[in-house]
Amino acid sequence: EIAVGGKITWINNMPNFLHVIGIRGKKETGTWKTSPINDIEAAQIMEGESYSFVFDIEPGEYQWYSKTKYPTTSGTVTVKAAE
Repeated sequence: EIAVGGKITWINNMPNFLHVIGIRGKKETGTWKTSPINDIEAAQIMEGESYSFVFDIEPGEYQWYSKTKYPTTSGTVTVKAAE
């Protein structure tokens, strides 16, 4: 859980592995949108590199996921209104 405007950083600790972080929101039907909301080119990180995303977006539930050969690597981020 994070407030609007909060930042999350992903760090790639896997040797010889390109990790690409995609972030997408939910459709009104409750399924995940197909298109990522972040810049995929900027989200390509090699071992020892990091990628940060500022959730300066509408409150709601968002999914981060790997756009690599490990598509099961994913998680959710709940963005709450700033207090």
